[in-house]
Amino acid sequence: MFKFYNGSSTEKFNSMKKLYFSLCFMLIGSLVLAQNSFQKSIQENSVKLEKASTVHELDALFINFANLVTTQTPERWKAYYLAAQTQYKKAEILIQEDQKSAAAEAHAVAYKYLSGGVPADQKDGQKLMELLTIQKNKLH
Repeated sequence: MFKFYNGSSTEKFNSMKKLYFSLCFMLIGSLVLAQNSFQKSIQENSVKLEKASTVHELDALFINFANLVTTQTPERWKAYYLAAQTQYKKAEILIQEDQKSAAAEAHAVAYKYLSGGVPADQKDGQKLMELLTIQKNKLH
């Protein structure tokens, strides 16, 4: 059942080294692939966000961005930011439709995502935080 290695220790070491490097390359490759997939998804959904004009469209985009938040990448803050932006835009639509209760919920979710995952020194995040402050005044 088990095959014992009969070669020299140098052969065994070289064989283990090859295995180790193969595993490292596979891991790096999968991380690069995940990063590319994340970037592609962020880019595609960002374009849709710019064009979105209904609560239904924004809800679908929010789900996409919220799912990306779980991705382990240094750029993960972008998913938080864009998820917050969808909820900000949703709240603006709901305010115009005089649905202040629903708008307040969307506003709270936007604030949660923005403050929970976007670095404080990120300029787009700062601008969105200012817009959320203005929006909060509309809700009262």
